Amino acid sequence: MSFSTHGKEKLAKEKKSHFEMDIHHPCFINKLLTVMNKNNIDVEMLCQDAKMLHKLLTPSVLIEHVTDNTIIEKPILDIKTFIKNNPPQAIIFFGNNDIKQIEHLVLILKYLRSENINTKTIPIFISGKGGHATTTGPTPFFTEAETIARRLCELGINNKIILEKEATNSGENVRFIDALIKKEIEENNKVFNHLVLAGSPVGIVRQTRTFEEQSTTAWKKLSSLPPHWTILQQNYYSKLPDSLINFYAALREAGTFFLYTLKNDFMSARAIDETILKDALQIYLRYFSFLTNKKMIAKDFIDLFCHFAKAKEKAKSLSALINQDTHFKNEQEVLLNFFEPISFYFRTGFDLVEKQWMKHLTENNAPTLQIQSAQLPIPTYSIFNVDPVNANDARLMVRDTEAGLFLENKYSSLFKKSV
Repeated sequence: MSFSTHGKEKLAKEKKSHFEMDIHHPCFINKLLTVMNKNNIDVEMLCQDAKMLHKLLTPSVLIEHVTDNTIIEKPILDIKTFIKNNPPQAIIFFGNNDIKQIEHLVLILKYLRSENINTKTIPIFISGKGGHATTTGPTPFFTEAETIARRLCELGINNKIILEKEATNSGENVRFIDALIKKEIEENNKVFNHLVLAGSPVGIVRQTRTFEEQSTTAWKKLSSLPPHWTILQQNYYSKLPDSLINFYAALREAGTFFLYTLKNDFMSARAIDETILKDALQIYLRYFSFLTNKKMIAKDFIDLFCHFAKAKEKAKSLSALINQDTHFKNEQEVLLNFFEPISFYFRTGFDLVEKQWMKHLTENNAPTLQIQSAQLPIPTYSIFNVDPVNANDARLMVRDTEAGLFLENKYSSLFKKSV
């Protein structure tokens, strides 16, 4: 695929300055509901769009070193059959705020036990201080790693748990876990040929590909085993306001994945299935257009993005691609001019969603609870459930009765269909 000079100029017109970011809307959630109503999108249709995004973001895959220079990726169609035939030597947990993913991992371990596979010898490496917003200095309450470890213990997991409490991004997760794995190999004569990577459902594709690209551990198999879509829908897209918050999170994470593809070599260069990639890009750009009333030549950008991703895979890295031909440097510039402001829009918008939601919860509870607001046990991909220990927290009632019903009553026409 090649773009003419005229075509490049046409695409290049979509500059950052052309996107006037409406990130100060009083309520991003209300805005999304308004957009849904205006475009005749009900919750069932929103779930279908989320499903298409999750095909990109939440794959069950096996990444395998076939030879020293050849890595292949295979879809895992049946987790139970796969994990029974390929029990892991170690489990890696990237820090995140998703208690449902912790429960999913526990179910996998319990299933292995039911098949008379000794899971107690499987160490669990957990990494995470907090996300990109983590401040310097002591972390209030508990780190992500400590929170996940506490939850695993509460759910009856007594495997050896090895914590790393300083990582603030996926690159640090990989680097710090690598050091712990190598230490375990040296001190206890361990062999870790098969690693299972667990993480947030929206982030698992980026985390797995980051580990594949940056890890220096001598693994042969790396697998990600997130929940099936039916479970994701039940846990994250079955009620308000969780479904809207989580959809925003999926859009934000999709934008991060797209930017990583265009900007750096953090992840492996292997291209995503083109149908899955195009579907995710279409949904991503469609909702940006809905929310901003911006008309765009989406198909041209989608085609160019897929062309660029395939060229990156063939070159085996972004740096090699850019160095081999100035044509690709120009394509990269055009794509970044288009995608960077959109990614910024969703990232900033989701930050506001989090803040607005936290403000709502703390305003409707006693002041003494405000300092605990970072520990809300709500199953979203956000900061709400940093400490999920108290599953019966009374603040969940605030979410369901005040926020959820308020939104549902205000936009009742959208919720006629059962999800």
